[in-house]
Amino acid sequence: MARKKAITKRRRALFLDRLHSTGSVTKAAVAGEISRRAWYALRDRDPLFADAWDEEEAFFLDNCEAESIKRSIFGEDEEAPYTHVKQDGSKETRFRTITRKSDRLLELTLKSRHPLYKPTKALEVTSPDRSMTPVAGLPDFSALDDEELRLYTVLQRKLHAAAAGEA
Repeated sequence: MARKKAITKRRRALFLDRLHSTGSVTKAAVAGEISRRAWYALRDRDPLFADAWDEEEAFFLDNCEAESIKRSIFGEDEEAPYTHVKQDGSKETRFRTITRKSDRLLELTLKSRHPLYKPTKALEVTSPDRSMTPVAGLPDFSALDDEELRLYTVLQRKLHAAAAGEA
């Protein structure tokens, strides 16, 4: 039976360094030479290691966000081929540098950071006869998960059915 490898200070440093640079627990586990499961177990029982893990993930996400802002606002240079026709009529392929910006990255960055662009969850409430029921003054449901929204919808339908039975 193979002996388990110990999680040494060196292995922790390797793991955290790779997590810092890649954001991937799998790649960090390979660098630390210990299974993912063992790293997650250590995270569960060692609050200092869990804090270091969270810091490295936050650093990586900050870098990703900075890169998306850079690409969406300033763009990224790339070589684009085009056909040049010479005076003698022959053609040759040349390249020019174009700056490509990403509207999609800009949209996602705004949605993640700007309160006006944050997505909201839509809630559809229908009556038992499946007609749309206008609902005014509903609270903000953006903090609810899908199961909570489903439960709310079920309860609303029961209330509409009860109200229709009383009428």
